[in-house]
Amino acid sequence: MVELGILLRSTIPALPALDLAEEAERRGFHSIWVTEGAYNQDAITQMTAMAMRTKRILVASGIVPIYSRSPVLAGMTAMGLHLFSGGRAILGLGTSHPFIVEDAHGLKLDHPITRMREYVEIVRKTHWEEEFSYHGRVYTIPNYRNPVPPLGAHVPIFIAALRSQMLRLGGAVADGVLMNMVPPHYLRHAVEIIKEGAQSVGRDPSQLTIGTIVMAGASRDQDAAAEALRLRVANYAVLTPFYRKMFEEAGFAKEMEEIAPEVQRKDIEAAAKKIPDSLITALGLLGTPQEWRQQTKAFEDAGAQLVVLMPTVPEDGKHDVIQGIGDMIQSISWLQT
Repeated sequence: MVELGILLRSTIPALPALDLAEEAERRGFHSIWVTEGAYNQDAITQMTAMAMRTKRILVASGIVPIYSRSPVLAGMTAMGLHLFSGGRAILGLGTSHPFIVEDAHGLKLDHPITRMREYVEIVRKTHWEEEFSYHGRVYTIPNYRNPVPPLGAHVPIFIAALRSQMLRLGGAVADGVLMNMVPPHYLRHAVEIIKEGAQSVGRDPSQLTIGTIVMAGASRDQDAAAEALRLRVANYAVLTPFYRKMFEEAGFAKEMEEIAPEVQRKDIEAAAKKIPDSLITALGLLGTPQEWRQQTKAFEDAGAQLVVLMPTVPEDGKHDVIQGIGDMIQSISWLQT
């Protein structure tokens, strides 16, 4: 059966997030994935705290942007997480989005494919080599010296990918690929591209882990849950051109065309009103957690080995986010069957 992870967004208050991580471990989840956006806590601090509060569950970044940390710092960070977690850390890397990289950090989102390839190469060097220099198209490391023996351990690196070039790169250089908000039919297509990327460099595709983040409507009120998913889809479609393009390629070009005026105005709530049920049910889970088991199987059949649930709690002032996520974690009893 497909492994199940849980996504805890950086907007969740830090201390309650630790309690949720402990509960996810008790309930048998495979992994916790911590986001990092342009606000609230950074992912690494949360991951370290979660690693210290848990014993078995994998602790992963889902994802950290490569633009806001040097690759050497990311390698050092991965070493620390590996040691604090007892070997349970996963370093999830992504290029992120212009509104985070450029607007919030004041950096330039350039050369994403080349930058990611070189970034992964340098991170791995920090784990295995006492001294190295690196001269790439984006990064130049004149002389890295590690005064103590290198870690000598393999910290898994997952690359966040949506479209063909990054999917192919993930297959070529990463330990895993993590997608987000993709329907099963697009996932099936993406898996083939990932395999092509692996085979192009002589890698065995079966050695990679293919994961996808899937929204889960965390509310007993199904109308409210559906509305929460609609708002989440609209948020991605309005603010992130990468996702909007992916939705078009996944067969939802008409839906993206209909919200074009709202995208122009950056009006997420108005865009949400135009998102049809067919789009949210293709991208997320609705119904009871028992019904999610069958819905999750569609992603497994498309090639996912790991499904990371993104709890989506209605933000209507009537729902407690922490309580909603906690109830959702506790209700997925089929993990332990």
